[in-house]
Amino acid sequence: MSSTELATVDLAELNKLAAAAGANPNANSGPRVPFLKVNMEDEDANGAVLPRGQFMVTDQEETVYAKEVKFRPLTMHLQYIHYDQDAKKMVSRTLQNSTFQQEFRDSNGTIRCGRPSGDEWRNMEKEDREPYKDITCVRLVRGIVSYTGVNQAGEERVVENVPCVLRLKGTNFSPFEAEYMDKVPQGRMIWDYWLDLSLERKKNGSVTYYIIHYSADFALPVPVDVPTFETIKHFTKLVEDDNARVEADYKSALARRNGDAALYDQLADDDALDGDLEDAA
Repeated sequence: MSSTELATVDLAELNKLAAAAGANPNANSGPRVPFLKVNMEDEDANGAVLPRGQFMVTDQEETVYAKEVKFRPLTMHLQYIHYDQDAKKMVSRTLQNSTFQQEFRDSNGTIRCGRPSGDEWRNMEKEDREPYKDITCVRLVRGIVSYTGVNQAGEERVVENVPCVLRLKGTNFSPFEAEYMDKVPQGRMIWDYWLDLSLERKKNGSVTYYIIHYSADFALPVPVDVPTFETIKHFTKLVEDDNARVEADYKSALARRNGDAALYDQLADDDALDGDLEDAA
């Protein structure tokens, strides 16, 4: 795996980015980015066989599949998303925050897309959670990925240092924190290590799913070179821009609800934006 030698990086600026990037696990407080995901399709639109249960990166000229990859996390954020499964559309989304201690304002002028707080949620009966089934908390881990894999024809290909985002939810929400963030040495950031990502196949009745596992050699931190530094800045700017859109939508929704038409008109003129989660990622 190649790496550009560490050049003149402003370490003070890098440290300032840490809070906004959600990069410090020990803290208490542009173009679309491709997704690093697990392929769950058996075949493509033409009926050709695909390697199900392997990693892939979306939006590439050629899709390359692999059972294991190297991933360097650079930022980590949490977000609640309300996606209407029946209508197949986004209803609302919250700010992307680095911790649960922050307020999750959403684009509909409420908090957490209307889902109860963590303590309430944990104490609710299963049937009481049903009205909130379309509201999900996701972990967005942006970083760079490198691996050797194969294309659809089985030919070997190399993927190197591709910026991407892991969108983790359900059974894949917690392992990144438990297996990596909780183990990062004091004083280190999440971008200080390359991770080995592997997959565990699980089956629940007729449903097959995969859990991503994370492994790092904490004795081998890697420097933040200039390209990595610029990628961190780019990711941080993407999040800041999307949060500004959500915040504007939040204020507009409150203004509409309170009947303050003049304030709403001003906000709408200043901040009229739509909100596509995947574009924001």
